This record gives sequence, C-alpha cells and structure tokens, in this order.
Amino acid sequence: MQFKKSTSKFLITVGLISLLSGCASTTVSKPKPDPKPTTAPGTVTHLKAVQEGNRVVITFADVSTFRASNSSVVSWGGVSVGKYAGKGSESGAYKVKTPAMSLGSVKVSVHLLNEIGAGPDSVKTLQITGPKPVSGLSVEQSSGTTIYISWDVASSGPVPSYYLVQWSGSGSGSKKIQDTSFSIDGTAGKTVHVSVTAVVTGIRNSSAVAKSLRIQAPWNSSPDGDPLQWRGIGGSCQGYSSYGCVLVQVTASSDCLNGVYIEANNMDANNNVTGYGNDSLGALRSGQSAIMEMDFTESGGYYQIVHLRCHNF
Repeated sequence: MQFKKSTSKFLITVGLISLLSGCASTTVSKPKPDPKPTTAPGTVTHLKAVQEGNRVVITFADVSTFRASNSSVVSWGGVSVGKYAGKGSESGAYKVKTPAMSLGSVKVSVHLLNEIGAGPDSVKTLQITGPKPVSGLSVEQSSGTTIYISWDVASSGPVPSYYLVQWSGSGSGSKKIQDTSFSIDGTAGKTVHVSVTAVVTGIRNSSAVAKSLRIQAPWNSSPDGDPLQWRGIGGSCQGYSSYGCVLVQVTASSDCLNGVYIEANNMDANNNVTGYGNDSLGALRSGQSAIMEMDFTESGGYYQIVHLRCHNF
C-alpha cells in the first residue's frame, strides 16, 4: 500500500509510528527571546491624566522604548501604587484608575523599569475639582397634578456620581438619581419647592439649584358638554356669603359669544345637597379664560359643579 506525500503542516501519528516517516523532516523554529536591554528605558510618552468623578484615569505608553522595559511604576500624590508588568501596545499600554481622591492638586508620575534600571519620570499635575451646579432646571406640571422635574448636566467639571433631588411644600422627600429628570405627585393648590444638587462621592457637593411651582388643579370638562373646561383655584372671594364661596377658572375651546353660566351644589359629608351657588359672565372667546365666583346659600363640606354652559339667548 502506497501513501502520497502529505502537504499538511501537522504531523499525524498512530501508536508512535509516523505515517509520514518516509518524508523529509521539518524543523520548527522557536521565536527568539527579546534581547537583553543594555540601557535603562526611555521616557513615557502619551501620558494623560483625566478626572472621572472622584478618581483619576491615567493612560500612558511609550512606542519607541517600551520594548526595552518590562514593567512600569505609577504614582500620584507622591505615593507609588505599584508595578504594571508587560510591554503594552502602540495604541496605549495601560489605563489605571486611582483610588478616591479629595479636592486639591495631585501629581501623577509614570516611569519604566527594566533589568538595568528605571527610566525618567513623566509627570502630569491635575487639579481635582468639585461638581458644577446643574443648569436649565425646569419644574412643570404635566398630566393631572404630576410634577415633572428636569435639568441639564453642567458643561464643565467632573461628571456627578448622582443627583440629589429634594422637594417640600406638597409632601416632602428626597431621591438620589443618575438620570436628569424625575417626577413627583403633587397636591392641587399647594406650592412645591424643588432643589437639585450634583454630588460626586467623597468630594464637596455643588451648590443646590432651586425652583418653586404652584400646583394647579387639573382641568375638568363641562358637565353640560359645552366647549368649556373648569378647575378650582385658591384665593380670596369678593362675596359676603357667610356659608362660604369658591373660585373657579373657566376656559373656552370655542366662542361663547352670549356669555357663560356656572352653577355648583354645596354638599355635606353624606353627599347630600345643602345649598348652591352660581355665577355668570359675558362673552368668552375660544382660548380665553376667566375667574368665576360662586357664593353658597348654605354651608357644606365640598362643592360639585352641576352646570357649566354657554348662554344661548
């Protein structure tokens, strides 16, 4: 039985007998080890130090002399943080993140080592700063009495670890979040006070940015189906009823050229009608709004709008 000469780069053996024993042997050369250095390594180039939160990210490499070294030493603030063995690559040898820093100036230095000795230090000085206050704080009432809070990240300074949102006046609370928006539930007629603070863990916080908003009651449709909406508002009435009164804001989505009429019942705790109040006003065009006042004939616990319509004379 004859075998054809193999063109494979692999040597196939069975029971320690080579199937290719009649073929010419091939010698596999081993890579030569790097030559021993004869001088200390050169200076690190491409050294960068950038603040990220309360830490410093250090990147460095030395394309021209890195092959003459076998490790590197990184230090900041005069404290060595250890050796980083290896040769790296031309795209950047290492990325080192420091432990947490405090405010102030910090010196970063890197040098290379080999069997001969240490190369010269390459040095960067960096000022560790606190976060900047947020900008563009917006506090708006969205659907119902929900309050939507949003802000913009400061254009300079370290990126915050999180934002501290605090609110009071319509309930109270605080929340740590990493987004740049947040929603809370409010109460109609209350004024909510909101503040946002940028925080970098371990470093002084930014100054707080604050804003307030009076929460309006949500709009309600006309019970008569007319192109009118209403919502209760706070404030003092001008009437003189000893049984109480209520102020209502009315808006029109179509012209009510003959005027507007509103009526409400005063109700007790058992949902019984105890009295009523009403009011009228002149023409109200589409997009306009007006304040209407109803003085009640009898006292009660709450009111219920029963009519809101355009006059049709």
